[in-house]
Amino acid sequence: MSRSNTLLAVLVLVLLGLITTSSCLVVPAGADSAPTTISVEDPVTHSHVMDVTVGSTFKVDVWMRNIPKPGVVGFRFRVTWNPKLIGYVSREVNDHGFGVLAETTDQDKYEVEIVSPFPHSGFINEVSWVTFAFRCLGEGSSEILIENPHGYYGDYGHELNLSPENATVNQHPPGENSSGNMIQVLLPWLAVIALVACVAIAAVLARNRRNRPS
Repeated sequence: MSRSNTLLAVLVLVLLGLITTSSCLVVPAGADSAPTTISVEDPVTHSHVMDVTVGSTFKVDVWMRNIPKPGVVGFRFRVTWNPKLIGYVSREVNDHGFGVLAETTDQDKYEVEIVSPFPHSGFINEVSWVTFAFRCLGEGSSEILIENPHGYYGDYGHELNLSPENATVNQHPPGENSSGNMIQVLLPWLAVIALVACVAIAAVLARNRRNRPS
């Protein structure tokens, strides 16, 4: 083989190696994107862990997040809970211009299907769709679960995978958790009071030093 042919063969092999390497580094579109979630959470803190006391009424929201374009046009899901520890009080559907196609409520579960009006228009905002009010019936720890979620996009014939995120409810006897919650509420104010006290003490000391006879 001539020198020129050898160089050509080497260049071809190098080029093939570069193409192979670059193709291996290509990441498929959406592979690193966050999943679309449907979650049960505290309406204020958005935490999936809640502390409540027996006899109290508490609320939870069902949120949908990370909705990809062109947006969701309908979805359905089931929420379940332990009726021995959690009692259903009420629910409020926040349909955001969609409509409730089907809905059932029982002592231990709630099912709903929510769809956009025809012609379907995709929705991508991260919002709460249902707000529940429950009553804590007993001590212990229980979960509020999202089950069998299905989302749809386009002409309602294309399914969007929904990843459920459940909530844990820690249920305490009356008075047990109130002191801890009170301390957490007062901590920022106590810090401000301590800071003001330090400034006041520093000002008094500085004034005393100025007024001290030389």
